[in-house]
Amino acid sequence: MPTREKQTADPGKKGAWGDPGAGPTPPEIPKPTPLPPIKGLQDYLTAAYAAEKGAIELPSMILTNKPDSAKLAVSIIAFDSTDEHYAGINDELMYYSGSLVKVAAVYAAHDLRAQARMHAATQSFADVATFQASLASVVNPSGAVAQLRSMGVGLMPNLSSILGGFRPSGPNKVEFMPAFRDHHLSNNAADENSVFHNAGARAIIRALGYSYINVSMMRSGFYDPTTRKGIWLAGDYSGDIKDKALRLPVSRVPVVNDDVPEGGAQAITTKQMSRMFHLIHSQTGFSHITDQTERDAANQGIHDVLTPGDRLGPSPYPPGKFFSHCGKVGIGTRGPVDKPGASVLSEGSIVQWTAPPTLVGAFNTDHSRNLSGEFVLVWQNLFDQPTAKSALGRLVTSTMENFLNQS
Repeated sequence: MPTREKQTADPGKKGAWGDPGAGPTPPEIPKPTPLPPIKGLQDYLTAAYAAEKGAIELPSMILTNKPDSAKLAVSIIAFDSTDEHYAGINDELMYYSGSLVKVAAVYAAHDLRAQARMHAATQSFADVATFQASLASVVNPSGAVAQLRSMGVGLMPNLSSILGGFRPSGPNKVEFMPAFRDHHLSNNAADENSVFHNAGARAIIRALGYSYINVSMMRSGFYDPTTRKGIWLAGDYSGDIKDKALRLPVSRVPVVNDDVPEGGAQAITTKQMSRMFHLIHSQTGFSHITDQTERDAANQGIHDVLTPGDRLGPSPYPPGKFFSHCGKVGIGTRGPVDKPGASVLSEGSIVQWTAPPTLVGAFNTDHSRNLSGEFVLVWQNLFDQPTAKSALGRLVTSTMENFLNQS
């Protein structure tokens, strides 16, 4: 049987990777054909922002010693299986954003359920109590940032109010408790206990605890403890409770659009919130959940809560161009809870381009891309004034339309 001759490197020549004596250079892997160049989404958003900035960022709303306090923040991501399209303006500034951050609580709740179901598969548990006692050590959020660990409240999820069952599959499958699922994790705007209302969000946040929510955000890369930027939820929306003794303490991070001492308890960057919406809608969130079935269930569960989403009354966008597939809005006020100032609006949503529908197809054909026509849209720190809303509508529409037209 013939033997393969041993290759000996010539010490005077460079072999593979450019190192002398490394042997012959291996065959090159064929490179994919480069995509035809296009003008990026960022170019169009930058131009639209420059055109509408004066109508959106009102000088009268600038806070003393906070020059960025009136700036709009916006992020847009276009869904495309062949390319990445992201654009952002002021997208890494940390802003108080009101109710939009409630999505983080829904994300953390589904994170907890997925982990619980995987833990239930590790051994046979006799009953709920035994299972939850074991689970407590697994979900113990000791990795939360120090300022939350030192609070003395919201340190540990209240598992018995969130989850029932003790097996990974039926019967007795680990599932959200009926009241938690049917009311708090509901998108029924008519139900005051749903997550779209403060009472429902408060119930979710108190049950999960600030620390667990924080760990969940960090685990998926949505919050950076070093820069203190990303998605931060350490307030339970109890400001509407008149009896101050019933309000849960909050923990704040610096924000640029509010003058409350120490910052905001519900704050985001649009860059990280748009990333969350993109992952959820594309069913690719929760990369740390190793069980594919549970990862899919978690993504779908959040998506079900967001669909059909809620709106800021009449849409600020020109009619007929696109519609919101799913989303969450935020409405809050700057300043102390008991002495509120100006209202600020925010929104996170998935929008579907509709007019004309052929525009997306033409873009794909002309530029060898595969846009689905869906875009993530997240913006915040818009003041509740008609002229500002109209300008936002023009900004978003012109950005997406001009990108699709490449004009």
